[in-house]
Amino acid sequence: MPSNIKALKVILISAVVLLLGGCESDLEQSNKGQSDASSYIIASNQRMAESLDFTDQQDSANAQRGLVARAPDNDDFNIVLP
Repeated sequence: MPSNIKALKVILISAVVLLLGGCESDLEQSNKGQSDASSYIIASNQRMAESLDFTDQQDSANAQRGLVARAPDNDDFNIVLP
């Protein structure tokens, strides 16, 4: 029985090491190849922003209609974490 426990410990430690090693390389790879937005993307975003009607408050009214309560001001509100 003790040999089974030792083998289980080795397997668990190996799995943790492999998972942690894999996470690090994923983070490094996610930053590779990033660059500034192309002129096409900038122009496309600008056209989209110009097409939106920010004077129409119907979406805001719809969202507030189902609102149960507003959060208190930050001065009076303390978050307590366990």
